[in-house]
Amino acid sequence: MKVYVLLFCLCCAVPAVAQLTVAQSSEYLESRGLSSVAAERTGSRNMLRGTDKAGRSVRIEYDQIPNQDALDLVLAMHDRLASWKSVETPSFLFVLESDQVRLHVLPSRFTGENIDFLQYAPGGLNFTGTVGTMDYDFRLKVENLFIRFQGIVTSERLILERLVQAVENPVQFIRDNDPSYSAFRIAELQEELDRVALAAAAVYAKGLFGSPRPIPAAVRDEVVRLRRADPDISVSAIRASLREGGLDATEKQIQGLLFVYFSE
Repeated sequence: MKVYVLLFCLCCAVPAVAQLTVAQSSEYLESRGLSSVAAERTGSRNMLRGTDKAGRSVRIEYDQIPNQDALDLVLAMHDRLASWKSVETPSFLFVLESDQVRLHVLPSRFTGENIDFLQYAPGGLNFTGTVGTMDYDFRLKVENLFIRFQGIVTSERLILERLVQAVENPVQFIRDNDPSYSAFRIAELQEELDRVALAAAAVYAKGLFGSPRPIPAAVRDEVVRLRRADPDISVSAIRASLREGGLDATEKQIQGLLFVYFSE
């Protein structure tokens, strides 16, 4: 019985997230610095709209009435971006989701390091906030290239430095930072390595006279598969299995493939 009482007390000691009504949400936002906060409905979504101390519109879209933690996150993201010297914007649009807050800003000015970044970010700036962190993820258009510019918001200065790198050397920035480009290059290099390996196996398999006979990729794939399935398989057994599958290769070609791919 004492154990149950203790557990009950511990559960009761955990603070609950403050759930608010629409009116209470408006009042809370006004107590934290926004003015003229009112509830609206846009299509299928609900919205709280107010004005910050600089006269900028602050809109908060939500499906369910936000709790105090969600509103605190909205205000923290607003205050952080509002402090940037490089960005001027007439409005902030926040979208509340189940576990995060998305922020979209369409700046009227976005400059830094003597560069007008606004021309490179026609779609505006996008941020995502969760408890303890804030990320940025938006598209840059530099010359004829589209660059995905993303990362963790650490400081305005560091983001501006990355922006300078992106607009001054977009190709190198993509190479260094775009995961999809890296994946493409890995696949490209893998394909090149496969071609080199096939050529090496063909050279190994050629006779004393004549040029190397090309080895089809299908033969290579089947030889590698058979060898991985049975490390003790013989060359003759591999050749027989290839023939059963409608493929043909000489013993020297098979030996060449085993030498290149398995050092045998």
